[in-house]
Amino acid sequence: MGVTLDGIAKGDIVDRMADVLTCHGVRRFLINAGGDVRAAGHKEGHRPWTVGVRDPSSGGVLPGAIELRDGAVATSGGYERFYDSERLFHHIINPASGHSANVAWSVSVWAPTSLAADALATTVFVLGPEAGMRLLETLSDCAGLIVTEDGVQRPSRRWRWLSRNQEEGIA
Repeated sequence: MGVTLDGIAKGDIVDRMADVLTCHGVRRFLINAGGDVRAAGHKEGHRPWTVGVRDPSSGGVLPGAIELRDGAVATSGGYERFYDSERLFHHIINPASGHSANVAWSVSVWAPTSLAADALATTVFVLGPEAGMRLLETLSDCAGLIVTEDGVQRPSRRWRWLSRNQEEGIA
């Protein structure tokens, strides 16, 4: 087994990239680092950046999409990197058991920074849908979408607000 900093390192790197762009006067950008997305400003025409969240079990269907102007979205899931041929053991380990966390299928989190979104997505994934949602609901500047193992989509109240406002053009 190897230990990596994937739970937070990529988010921190994305934030540092955003800092470099901002220091050089770039005010509108979207950074996509394969599951960790950070946005600033807006696209041409003053439209926000749209970030889709893929349901890993549906072959490309997007169960959620939110609009970003300034903020980040990160997704953690146990559906891409496996360490065995049966695809039972993935890269997100529950420290309480020492085994792959297998209660959720994927977790996407919106937060002010990529580091926060990345760390929270992994944390909520390990906590599972019930405890993870309780945590998300306590954070006023974050939102999340949990897709359970059986495909049920569980959005936090703030995620539903972000998604609804996107559809209505408010976000």
